[in-house]
Amino acid sequence: MLILILAFIVLSPNVYGQYSKTGNRSKHAAHKLFRSNLLLSGNVYYGFIINHHVGMEIYNSHFPSLELSLIKATYGKKYWEQLYGYPWIGIAYWYSNLGSSSYLGSAHAIFPHINFELYSTKKLNLGFRLGAGLGYLTKTFDRLTNYKHLAIGTHLNFAGNVMFDVRYQANPRLYLTGGISLTHFSNGSFKLPNYGLNIPSIHAGVAYQLNKPNRYIERRLYDPTKPLEFDLHRTLELDFVGVIGFKNLDAIFGQKFFVYSLSGNARKEISLKSKLGMGWDISYDDSDYKMLEKKQIHINKKFSLIKTGVSASYGLAVGKLAFDFNFGMYIYMNDLDKSDGAFYHKIGIKYDLTDKLFANITLKTHWGKADYIGWGMGYRFKLKY
Repeated sequence: MLILILAFIVLSPNVYGQYSKTGNRSKHAAHKLFRSNLLLSGNVYYGFIINHHVGMEIYNSHFPSLELSLIKATYGKKYWEQLYGYPWIGIAYWYSNLGSSSYLGSAHAIFPHINFELYSTKKLNLGFRLGAGLGYLTKTFDRLTNYKHLAIGTHLNFAGNVMFDVRYQANPRLYLTGGISLTHFSNGSFKLPNYGLNIPSIHAGVAYQLNKPNRYIERRLYDPTKPLEFDLHRTLELDFVGVIGFKNLDAIFGQKFFVYSLSGNARKEISLKSKLGMGWDISYDDSDYKMLEKKQIHINKKFSLIKTGVSASYGLAVGKLAFDFNFGMYIYMNDLDKSDGAFYHKIGIKYDLTDKLFANITLKTHWGKADYIGWGMGYRFKLKY
């Protein structure tokens, strides 16, 4: 869903009339003034795989990766573009041979991304990039032919990328870039094994603007007294999300399992961008019972495997998209099933269907180890006090 949304934003035509108090402009003038604002970008990475499990020590190596991106530089057509300092939105293709490992093969990924400005001067920009999409690994675990590939059990996976970068404008159209990043591959326990691949890297690259960039539309074109600005100190946002995840544990039990989760957040808007508060979770994982059974541990009632937790919650709104981050701790879990520890983390991507209803994708992890990826729907409302 995220790929389709952001790809549409990046690749859709962007021809609009110049803002004017006096009236309309011709289509020719509008086309001349408002161009696509597209850039082509290329990055070269050099990194390694974090060996967060003893079985992954055989992957020790340093290797290069390549990335090509099609980017649209926003210029303020929408209010959130101004609010975030005119971020760059793009879609990237990423490739690596993963150190020419005979076990891992090579990796491909396609992911939309958005680059937020953290600090800037006339020529220099420090930014943070967040990307999420799909990855493809040419080799996977096979108990007969590739039993040392313990990282991932599927060809198709989730691919994520976070980056801190520095961008220097060498001339009006050419940018020199560099920074550090982390690229992650995981199938969310869709099929075991799923230790995942975590690849920290340094990178350098260039970005070239295909035509003369548009001028920024300044905030004065919008109503400076937006209703939200009056509600910042007396609005509490509540959301509730139901999620269904899926685990394919054929390699262990020869069957599939579902994960059910109901969660919520209570957050206060601390700015026009951010929300901060607390969250709660109730979840049940069908595979927990089988895992205990395998250890010859028997329980009488399955509902005793229900886990509950509380978390610190942060939300970042970008137009109709929103990113949720939760760092949580279980307050109840069966004493016989604590292999993942007491803490968990969730990253959620939400897309507003209406003012109150939204679609949701959630990745739950335990210290970098993916637990599951869930899909669901949510509902929000606001309390004023």
